[in-house]
Amino acid sequence: MAREIYALGLKLSLLMCLFATRILTQAALLPEEARRLKETILQRQGNPAQVIIPRDCNRELNRESGCVTSPNWPRKSIDFTECRVGVKTDDNGERVLLTFNNFTLEGGQTCTHNNYVELTDAKSSRTSRLCGTQHPFTWLSDSNYFLVDLRAPSQKQFNRFNATYTRFKPSPVNVCSKVFTADVGSFNITTSGYLTYQDTISFRPSTTTKCELFFTTQPNKRISVMVKRLLVEDCTKPLVITDLLTHRREQLCGEHTFVSSTSDSNQVLVEYTVDSRHNLQMYMQYNTLERPHSCSESIVGLGETIQKYEFTSPNYPQPYPSNLDCQIILRTSPDNVIFLNFTDFVFEPPLLVSGKKVCVHDFVEIRDVSTNRLYRLCDSYHNFTWTSDTNEVVLTCKTNDIFDYTGFKATAMALPRQPNPDCMSITTTNPFVLTSFNYQLPYPSDSNCEMIILRQLPGHYITLDFSDFQLEGGDCDSDYLELTTLASNTSARYCGTLNPFSWTSDANEVKVHFQSSSWIELTGFKAESSVLPRPVRTPENADCNAVLRAKSGRIQLPVNPDWPPFKGSDCLIVIHVDPQEKILLHFVDFKVSNLNSDLDYVEVRDITVSGNEHRSRYTGHLDPFTWTSARNEIAILIHDENVITSVAFTADYEALPRSTVGCERVLTLDTGEINWPADFQTATSDCDVTIRTDPTNVIIVKFKEFRMDGEYDCSSHSLKIEDRTTKRTDLFCSTLWEFSWMSESNEINLALKHKKLIKATVRASYRVVPRPPVSAFNQFFSSPQGVLSSLEHNRDDIINKNCTILVQVHPEHRIVFNVTDFLIGNKQKENKPQLHCKDEFVEFKDLTSGRTHVYCGEFDIFSLSSDSNLMSITFRINKYPTYSIFRARYRSLPKIEGCDNIYLDISGTITTPNFPQPYSGKGKCQHIISTKPGSLLNLRFEVFDLAQEDCNDFVKVIDMGTDRMTKICGSYPLFSWTSDSNEVLVEINLSENKDGHKGVKATYERIQRSLIDECYVQLFDPTVPIQVPGDFVVKDPEHAYCQFYLHADPDYSIQLTIEEFEEVTNCSDSGIVITDIATARTNEYCQIAHTFSWTAETNELHIGLFARKDRLPKFLARWTLTPRVAETIATDEPPYLVHMFSEVDIFPIPVKLIIYTVPNRRVVVIIAVFVVPHERCEIYPLTISDSSSSRSDNYCEISRKQSWVADSNEVVIDFHRFQNVHFYGGFYSLPKAPESECNKMLFESDSEFESTNYPEFYPSNMECDILLHTSKDLRIQVVFNVFWLEEPNGDLCHDILFILDTTTGKNETICGRLDPFSWTSEGNSLILKIRTDDTVNRIGYRAEYTFVERPIEAEYCNQSYFEPSGNFASPNIAENRQEYRNNVLCRYFISGRPDERIFIDFHFFDVELQMPCENDYLLIEDIASGKTNRICGEHAQLSWESDSNEVNITFITDSTQVFGGFNASYKMETRHPISICDQDFHKRSGTFTSPRYPAKYPNDHDCVFTIIAPTDHVIVVTFDHFNVEDSTACTDDYVEVSSVGIGRKQRFCGEKHGFEWTSANNHAVLTFHSDHVVTKPGFSASYRVEEIENPSECGDTILTGTSGSFTSPGFPEVYRNNIDCKYTIITETDRIIIIIFDTLQLEAGMECLHDYVELINYPESSGVRRCNEIISGNEIWTSTSNHVVVNLHTDTSLVNTGFSATYTTTVRVFSPTEISQVTLAPCHDKQVAGMFDVITSPGFPESYPRLTQCQTLIRVPKKHKVVITLFFMDIEEYKNCEWDYVQFTDIETERSSERLCGFIDEPLVWKSDSNEVRLFFKSDDMLQRTGFYGTFHSVAIDELQPFIKPYTM
Repeated sequence: MAREIYALGLKLSLLMCLFATRILTQAALLPEEARRLKETILQRQGNPAQVIIPRDCNRELNRESGCVTSPNWPRKSIDFTECRVGVKTDDNGERVLLTFNNFTLEGGQTCTHNNYVELTDAKSSRTSRLCGTQHPFTWLSDSNYFLVDLRAPSQKQFNRFNATYTRFKPSPVNVCSKVFTADVGSFNITTSGYLTYQDTISFRPSTTTKCELFFTTQPNKRISVMVKRLLVEDCTKPLVITDLLTHRREQLCGEHTFVSSTSDSNQVLVEYTVDSRHNLQMYMQYNTLERPHSCSESIVGLGETIQKYEFTSPNYPQPYPSNLDCQIILRTSPDNVIFLNFTDFVFEPPLLVSGKKVCVHDFVEIRDVSTNRLYRLCDSYHNFTWTSDTNEVVLTCKTNDIFDYTGFKATAMALPRQPNPDCMSITTTNPFVLTSFNYQLPYPSDSNCEMIILRQLPGHYITLDFSDFQLEGGDCDSDYLELTTLASNTSARYCGTLNPFSWTSDANEVKVHFQSSSWIELTGFKAESSVLPRPVRTPENADCNAVLRAKSGRIQLPVNPDWPPFKGSDCLIVIHVDPQEKILLHFVDFKVSNLNSDLDYVEVRDITVSGNEHRSRYTGHLDPFTWTSARNEIAILIHDENVITSVAFTADYEALPRSTVGCERVLTLDTGEINWPADFQTATSDCDVTIRTDPTNVIIVKFKEFRMDGEYDCSSHSLKIEDRTTKRTDLFCSTLWEFSWMSESNEINLALKHKKLIKATVRASYRVVPRPPVSAFNQFFSSPQGVLSSLEHNRDDIINKNCTILVQVHPEHRIVFNVTDFLIGNKQKENKPQLHCKDEFVEFKDLTSGRTHVYCGEFDIFSLSSDSNLMSITFRINKYPTYSIFRARYRSLPKIEGCDNIYLDISGTITTPNFPQPYSGKGKCQHIISTKPGSLLNLRFEVFDLAQEDCNDFVKVIDMGTDRMTKICGSYPLFSWTSDSNEVLVEINLSENKDGHKGVKATYERIQRSLIDECYVQLFDPTVPIQVPGDFVVKDPEHAYCQFYLHADPDYSIQLTIEEFEEVTNCSDSGIVITDIATARTNEYCQIAHTFSWTAETNELHIGLFARKDRLPKFLARWTLTPRVAETIATDEPPYLVHMFSEVDIFPIPVKLIIYTVPNRRVVVIIAVFVVPHERCEIYPLTISDSSSSRSDNYCEISRKQSWVADSNEVVIDFHRFQNVHFYGGFYSLPKAPESECNKMLFESDSEFESTNYPEFYPSNMECDILLHTSKDLRIQVVFNVFWLEEPNGDLCHDILFILDTTTGKNETICGRLDPFSWTSEGNSLILKIRTDDTVNRIGYRAEYTFVERPIEAEYCNQSYFEPSGNFASPNIAENRQEYRNNVLCRYFISGRPDERIFIDFHFFDVELQMPCENDYLLIEDIASGKTNRICGEHAQLSWESDSNEVNITFITDSTQVFGGFNASYKMETRHPISICDQDFHKRSGTFTSPRYPAKYPNDHDCVFTIIAPTDHVIVVTFDHFNVEDSTACTDDYVEVSSVGIGRKQRFCGEKHGFEWTSANNHAVLTFHSDHVVTKPGFSASYRVEEIENPSECGDTILTGTSGSFTSPGFPEVYRNNIDCKYTIITETDRIIIIIFDTLQLEAGMECLHDYVELINYPESSGVRRCNEIISGNEIWTSTSNHVVVNLHTDTSLVNTGFSATYTTTVRVFSPTEISQVTLAPCHDKQVAGMFDVITSPGFPESYPRLTQCQTLIRVPKKHKVVITLFFMDIEEYKNCEWDYVQFTDIETERSSERLCGFIDEPLVWKSDSNEVRLFFKSDDMLQRTGFYGTFHSVAIDELQPFIKPYTM
């Protein structure tokens, strides 16, 4: 009503204000002005925008009430920027209330445009400044007089306002009155003194006192007054709250708590009365609220004048507008609360901020004004309610401008405010606990109370979980608990004694009503609370959320089958039955997407707070399954992602009775135990157990003990097992055996019952296993044998399905499966032999023991034996098969009592009973060894000793896959037995052991066999060659593998010879692995270039052939069987030393020694001693044989060390061990050259051999082995008549001949070109290895050899000398006797390196003289050259020089005279090498290179290249590539160029880009030199001959190379008179020329007028003349262009030597106009001034001197800077340039460059700061370099720009 009155008053005041404004405006004009105004009005009558313009807007109002407006109201003010209106009423103590009905000024609330209205109380000076656009508001003055000032400087015409004023009652002045202007505050007052609030005013006046609390705030706000506590005893004088704008009044009296009142405007007046007779207590708080500019509303009188108020968001049900700011205030009487029921609520979803959902953009805020309980809501919700705590609620709705949603629809109504209940208790915890009053004691009688609880957020249900419930029973009329959901008004009433149960609401708020009578008093109830989140509401899930309370029904999603399934939404279904019931939920069909991107699921759980909620989550396409609750409520949550709409299921539910408390179980773990009745309460004999697992699993219960005493009468005691889904039921009474029971679905129920007098025991365990989907292939077999095949069924039935077969046989049997033709899933690969069998597999499972094997891939055959009588076979494929998936047969195998074992470990041991003691007694054992398919089993019989008689004691080994059987009896050394498949049965049969045989010990291990795609070959016949089957095709290009197993009886061993194996270069690509299975001796080979052998020690051999490419290498091998001997030794670890000596007379024991190495090497056996009694030598010789070539030698006695070089990698030595046999030897191996025609084996003496292609060049990349061998006690002498291999690079040989004495190890590597030489062994075998590279080839060698006697060494005789120098003498001198003996034969052998010769000096020689020397003499023989001298007689001085490197000296005496003998010394000297790199050129063009170019040149080389051209021609040499070791002054390696007879020589070294050199005449010599250390690639050069145009007497010359030389005619002889010679030098356009005169000796004279050299920059006509004498070589001239002419002129008088000059070129940087010549001098300080000059190191271009320090001062004109450019630098380099360096310093700023040293590749530029620079150069006492060369020039400061970019300091 207040709003309607206020609106009517506002209209009347506006009319009055408009009329009064017009009258007042016209009354203020003069007559003339009024006339003009009237005319103006008449002119503007047709235009309503025209207004009357007053002369002045200031005025004063004196009426008791009236209007205050802006000029021209109601139109906008356009003519006045400042106005003042004064309002003054009678001064009788009253105030003035100013009410602004309209208020709009340009600018914001902060007066941003300086437009405002200012209100000032003229007496108190209180001022308020207002601006912007405001709601209607009031302003209450302090007195009767106030001013209204308008300031509107802006010209945008937005300023206007309208207000009315009226007199207002005076303000009381006392302690109980107060003015509040802050946004928040409080006021407390009491007249009784009982209030204890802070800042409480205690006031009891003697008379009645009227009090006033005045609250004021900004116009855009409203005020909420909250009375926390109020006591007004006198209701004739109530507390009155008045809104000054709308005059709405509220009166309060009596006693209240938490009552609020929110104003409509910005000012509120609270009036109350205080007297001395009545108590008053008040605790009041207030705060301010923003007043929205739109859609605000206040609803007053709910429950009184308005019973129900319906309201919505703007535009509902259409989308709400953007940028809303709405406020709705709902009020009711203080005795009520406000109940809001939202039936629709859709707003913008929240944002995720720091992991929490926050309403940021569009939202609704609901706030209880008194308690300040605030909820901010957004998103979408199903129906929910909100109940206030007190009588007033503020609802705010705000939106942004992005997304618009439909908003909300709600109903508001008042509910009585309930007192605190006196019959129920609720805790303050969260979650709370609800109990009856005095719980656990009797609850109160005759009680009736209720409460509204759990005001949860809208997205929640409320759950009360009752753990105890005991009320009076009956029809629930007397004592009961009633629970009601406020939103739906659904309720449930409970009474009596109930099992623990729960109750869940339909929405977010619940009312609890408890009533008791006066009859029966029990302990009551206790409930814990929780919340159940409700899914966010979406259009898709509007119909799928429900709370179902019927006892049975069907749930179907989608709800309407004609609609597509919902997506991006969640659904929650709650099923509720009576507390004494539970729920069976049966999913008939279930299809929920389980893609990675679409994680949909259905979750089912018991609703409980304190117990086990049994939560299960399901997804995918599932076969029918069930879910049985443990209690009376379940929640089904359906979650659907946004990606795919794929949640669909149908489920039926029904209520089942619950068992007695304490005798029901729900087991949900994957494993568990059941012990009945021990673990159950004994109050009843009937119990119920539910076992539930995931729908993709089934349950297996294994009964370990199941016994019920008494008769087997299932009617009185039984175990009933039921599959909840299929309803399959089995009834058991009792059994003696362990057994298992398997469900067909995910849930079973066990119902146990027995009579109390019958003793019953059930011990069982359960586990879950994957459930096969429903399929036509699922079968059950119970016969003792059968056949399984996937081809017996429709293939469409088994694709992408789990198919399961159950096989059950007699309980005392096990099952053996033989699987053939197995291909499931992907085939195995080499890098992944064990596949992860996930999508395609076959699973074998023993359902009693739980042993499980899952297989996939491809297998040709395998077997599997079970532990018990029950197995399942489950398989799955996801590809359409092109042939049989698998076939299998099964049979039952009886178990053997007491000795029946199955072994699953990858390795283990099997023995006879009592081992290692002898076995005794009869018996039979059965051992099954099983491993995974694709594997084999290897049995290694370490001990095998059984009775031989009639083979009664035996071991039978049976392959379970192929049925291959071997029966073995007797005694054998170590042997092995390898299976064909993955399972072996070892049957041991024993009788009485009369002779004490040890028995059997066998170890086994699993080994991997080839994959099916690879080849696998078993060989039992040695006549069959070993090779890859012809039909084998490699299917995996990354991995090919072939396995060969060679089997023989235990009394044979296997010898293998590989005849063909394709050689590979990378051992990671291909190879072969050979293994002796019993001894495990294994070798892997890859780089095989030869036939080789491998001999096993036992009866089985494994060969693995592999390749990581698309084919296997070519392979062919053969094998033979050899009888095993008592002792066999195999070794490949040199030096293996064998030392055997027997002194005991024993029977000969055969010994076989197998010595082997890798295939590409050969074995060398060293036999030091072999002694056999002579009489047995022919019977028991030592035989050495090559396993591959079968070459062999027999030895009876060896006294001196000999070697035996095999042809291949393996040697077998056979001998016998018995008395007085002595054998001592060892071995090593040598690399073997690849198979080639150049390999030779020479066993006959006196023969020749030569290198390949001799005398033509030998091939590149050649490897050859030449074996020279004799089995006799001789040595070998080789003479190389011709020897020329590639020359060495320093000490490095590229093409080599390696000679090795295999007996002594003496060896030598030889290369280069050598004169004839010889090489003599000390032993009986020689190996010559020839290796060549791919660069330089030569003619090779030609050699001859012979076997010569090995002299028997004796003291002072028969000696060999290998040292570089030494002494030898006749025996008598060594023995200090004066004369030698008769009949002496002494041999002396002196050997040097092949490049040496031998010099012998005889210091004393006295041998019998006879002519010719035939009696006593000394014979000296040069082995290579054949030079021979026979010497006798006496010689005072005698010397002898060999031609080659080896000399044989023989001293022979006869039986007659004796003399003094001889004493001699020898030394070796190097024979000079033959130079082969000098070359002469006479053609007009040609090419030449450094040796071995482009490879590095050798050390210690000197090559001379001579080029001769016709007369009047010059030679231009172009170096295309040049990289020679760098050194100071090119002293190490260099190329030196010169013109014969003219000029000086020039050296080049280092690495240079292509350059040219031009000779001064027609004869050029280029010398290449390398020292003994560093080498580089060298150079590649070409030359051409150019004719000199118009040759003159003095030889006019044109020079075009980047460097060169020229001289005066005849230099160094004197030149002739009257000649004019012209030398023209032309280089590239970007270079300049530097000419250095080594010698300049011309006729002296003033100004060089007689003889002179003139240097001209072409095309200038004149140049610089030089004629002075220069001998030190320091005259340098630098050109300014790339074309220079040098003229030599002589007159008719004196002549001199002339000149010699060289030139070089450098990069041209700029073109200075003047170049000064610099005369170089020794290092000293100097000054250089000018615009341009040359700077060099001391002595440049020669090396600078040591220990030098000098500086040069460079000065250019002022206002200029110095730019220094270094074109060349070669200064000794060391860290931080500590040793030699050059440095520049600006004298004025003292800025310095870094120290410079080393080399530069490009010009280096440094710029100064001023016009003076100091150049400092320093060198130490060590290395000298060329130094530096550069220039400087001046640049004006304003012109200085960087002009060289490559490098700037």
